[in-house]
Amino acid sequence: MNKISLYTSAFLLKTGNFDYASALDNFTRFADETVICVNDFKDGSLELIKEWQLNNPNRCLKVIVSEFKREWPLFDGAVKNKALQACSNEWCVSCDLDEKINIDLKPRFINAFKLLSQSGHKAFLVPNIEPYMDINNIRFDSAKNFQTKWHIHLKSGVKRGPIKQALLANNFINNEISDGCEATDFEGNLISAPTLIPTEIIKRGNLDEYTNYLKAGGIWVWHFGHSDIQRRIKLNKEFWRQQWIFESNKEKDILLNEAQAFYPTYPHNLPFDL
Repeated sequence: MNKISLYTSAFLLKTGNFDYASALDNFTRFADETVICVNDFKDGSLELIKEWQLNNPNRCLKVIVSEFKREWPLFDGAVKNKALQACSNEWCVSCDLDEKINIDLKPRFINAFKLLSQSGHKAFLVPNIEPYMDINNIRFDSAKNFQTKWHIHLKSGVKRGPIKQALLANNFINNEISDGCEATDFEGNLISAPTLIPTEIIKRGNLDEYTNYLKAGGIWVWHFGHSDIQRRIKLNKEFWRQQWIFESNKEKDILLNEAQAFYPTYPHNLPFDL
């Protein structure tokens, strides 16, 4: 009991220039077990992960392999789901390779899981703090203020993939209502998942009040996907733009040039313990 499995997925590590080594270092120090599903495109990603595993024999890393076709619309969710189903523990944390968790938050995560286990819900929506342009500032506007993800959930009865309402002909996904990776039950229904942000804080919309609440006793996950805008633009052009076409059979409005990137940012004043 009180054991946490953290699961993640990996593919095209060289193309995406993912900092997988520091992510795995963070994950394996935080969780009791880390499960990574590597979709093997024969591009060297699997070898990189196995090399890290070999060089860190005292870390609990379970490596599993999938060989899904990138052109398959359900690809992204299927890789994540294979990692989830390989977890050994009931308490599961979901993170991507551009996300990290403060190590000193683990006792708070354990308390959140205890609450979840008694709540009748399958998951909690956890604050996702996304440094923007640099690691010390975030966007805090109508599109990027109180962001959350299914970062913590129970394993039993949960899978990753699109909600059933988003499935179109030929397995394409309506990406206006799904990113293909939701936490669902095995029939494709979205699982019950209250947010861990108090309603009153959301209503008032004050950044300082929000971050003070997190510092005082909340939990959050860092998402560094937009901390380096040039890298993000490159990744969108070389991978995600085409991947969204594979998934939805149409273009998606994503960041493709610097002119789209400039928004007001504000200090988050949250501590790092990565």
